[in-house]
Amino acid sequence: MGKGGTRFVGEAIAHRSGRAKTSYTSKELKKNMEKFLETGVHPDLERAKQSASSGVVVALPDPDSQRPHIFLDLSVDNRSVGRLVVEMFEDVAPAAARHLINRVQQGASASLHNCKFHKLLPYYALYGGKSAAASFPGGQGVPLNSRLQHMMRGAVSVSRDGSDFAICLGKCLTMDETHQVVGVVRQGLDLLDLLDDIPRSPDDTPLMAIKVVKCGNTNAQGSHESLDEALAKETPEAAAARLKQQSADTRSAVM
Repeated sequence: MGKGGTRFVGEAIAHRSGRAKTSYTSKELKKNMEKFLETGVHPDLERAKQSASSGVVVALPDPDSQRPHIFLDLSVDNRSVGRLVVEMFEDVAPAAARHLINRVQQGASASLHNCKFHKLLPYYALYGGKSAAASFPGGQGVPLNSRLQHMMRGAVSVSRDGSDFAICLGKCLTMDETHQVVGVVRQGLDLLDLLDDIPRSPDDTPLMAIKVVKCGNTNAQGSHESLDEALAKETPEAAAARLKQQSADTRSAVM
């Protein structure tokens, strides 16, 4: 089978089975974004409307290394526990995704650097980065896109007023009413198991301090810490070795 054959076979199967298309080439992503900016119509938005009317929960977009990625280095009671790498759906929910991307930049007025997670609901969601400075001005809320739902562990979202963000620790569709999904954790999902087990007070405040000690732009492998570095290439062998070491470091940090 020639280059790209697997993808085309997959799309053919999806077409025959009636499933919607969830994967796009870089050229298609660019074309879809241009069309969205010009007309407000996006293939994923149209699919969401159809799904909403039928009550179907739509899967989040397939992984795409060409999308923007951010990293969040976490600590628990001042002990480093590892890195989350989040793929941002800027092509589907541009305004909301860009809002979170801006908050991981150095010097941002409401930077997530050193922010705390203030609320933990085990197997549901972890909330953090609460800041009035991050709210949209004039009470303007995050533009909602029902195409992106809180339908899986690792989904990342921002509150409708933009003041905080959340990481799903399980399927939590009721959050669709209060938050907009903007991305999903692609690396570091094992850290969510650790966060689930942290004790909390009666008002759901974590009893161990969970913080973002470092954040910024990265690549799909999470191996870089700036936009320039994120554009660089990492060999599959180097990425595999790095992820293996990170996993070992995480296990030793929590033992």
